[in-house]
Amino acid sequence: MASLSYALSLLQGVPIAAQVLTIITAIPIAIYAYDWVRKERLFPGYPLISLDGKTPEESWINFPKETLVKGAQLCPDSPFQIASYTGPKLILPQKYAEEVRVAESAHFTKSVTADLPWSLPGFKAFQLQRDYDRVLPTVVRTKLSLSLNQLTKGIVEDALSVIEDLFGEQTRGGEWLKISIRGAAMQIVAQNTLRIMVGEKLCRDPELIDIHTRHAGAAFAAGSEIRALPTALWPIVNWFLPLPAAP
Repeated sequence: MASLSYALSLLQGVPIAAQVLTIITAIPIAIYAYDWVRKERLFPGYPLISLDGKTPEESWINFPKETLVKGAQLCPDSPFQIASYTGPKLILPQKYAEEVRVAESAHFTKSVTADLPWSLPGFKAFQLQRDYDRVLPTVVRTKLSLSLNQLTKGIVEDALSVIEDLFGEQTRGGEWLKISIRGAAMQIVAQNTLRIMVGEKLCRDPELIDIHTRHAGAAFAAGSEIRALPTALWPIVNWFLPLPAAP
């Protein structure tokens, strides 16, 4: 409080215009300083991969495939790191896959949600995944894996059904059509996921499929837009983006 009172006393003799200008100048500096302090640091001892003529961030954000290929070529049997929106990510060779899979300290869900603004309004689903990160792996291992014999037939039937609806002869009418692969893939994944979660009848409900696909698409699109900004601005920007409010 004493330091604040001292700062205010210094401003008393400064013209209002100069005070406003000082505050306007200080705000972006404070935002970027806050973002820099919170940003994760590079992992020491591991090479940071970037493409020729690009920064590490530009390489990963705009050319992720090429960046991974270069990293695998330079470090075929050892880890390397890339620079993402939210900080460095360590890329492990395939030989470590089994060790990571059984490691109790490895939190896949938390590592994924770290790249999303999960604590903001509109991202409740990601917050639940982060807070209860062991639920999904447990369900997959102890429930779904043991029930594959009962589930596989129904999943195959629904996959064939939705593929026929999207790409079949009756849909096309014998003509070539332009189809959004992204949208079609999301519908296929949504219907098959819903088949497991809600059963045969509801998984084919067009309204439920539409909500399922639009929510996932809107959440990841909004997350991508927000991640491009300093973390200090996330809570503010979130209120002005229409995507997080989409169903």
